[in-house]
Amino acid sequence: MDIILKKDLPGRGFKNDIIKVKNGYARNFLIPNGFAEIANESNRKILNENLKQTSHKLEKIKNDADQLSKEIGDLILKIPVNAGKEDKIFGSVTTQHISDLLEKKSFNVHRRNILINGKTDKLGEYKVNLILHKEVKHEITIDLIKGKPTKKDEKTGTAKKKEETKATKKKEETKATKKKEETKATKKKEETKATKKKEETKATKEKEETKATKKKEETKATKKKEETKATKKKEETKATKKKEETKATKKKEETKATKEKEETKATKEKEETKATKKKEETKATKKKEETKATKKK
Repeated sequence: MDIILKKDLPGRGFKNDIIKVKNGYARNFLIPNGFAEIANESNRKILNENLKQTSHKLEKIKNDADQLSKEIGDLILKIPVNAGKEDKIFGSVTTQHISDLLEKKSFNVHRRNILINGKTDKLGEYKVNLILHKEVKHEITIDLIKGKPTKKDEKTGTAKKKEETKATKKKEETKATKKKEETKATKKKEETKATKKKEETKATKEKEETKATKKKEETKATKKKEETKATKKKEETKATKKKEETKATKKKEETKATKEKEETKATKEKEETKATKKKEETKATKKKEETKATKKK
């Protein structure tokens, strides 16, 4: 599987490298111990963004590796070894041995970043590649010469094993302490995150409640406005109706008055006609009586 290295992993790669390893090695060791993370699409995007932001820092690391390469130069390490017939040496020269010799010369190169070209089974020179950076490799020479190894090189058996055990134990304790601190830091980070999330949830809830209250008030105000409008319309309708009824009553009264006036006029005319008729009848009677008196005379 593809992984992104979060730390330098001697012999495998450097921080921010994307390398391919076995699933079990990644899931059971590298990822749990903080050496790497899965190289999925999301993590690749984050890596690219981080590389953009830290390009000057990465350039400095490469420049330091170039400088170290220049300082080492055409180094030849002479290593005394026990040898027998046909220059065949007893034992072998390890990358740890070369790393220790480099450290004595103030060159810090991890044993896993040291590659010996060929099998060191005889006296003579051998080429060794030092991986100082993913883009910087440097070649030196080791010269296996016949001689007595130093006291340090002769350490074997219980003493060496004891030192290695002690160093391993110390390393494991340091690792456990570091892991404990990381776990504590992670826990604190998660608690901070949870608190932040809780506060954000609370703030969101309050915001939603404020929004809901505002909406409720707006709805209430709108309802009140509509009710006021409806009441006003109702009152206007009532007033219009009353006005129309008043107008109709007035018209009715005017019609009634006109009718009464016309009836009074008709009655008056009738009475005048009757009086005229009576007057004429009286006049006729009088004339008739005068005629009768004249005739009698």
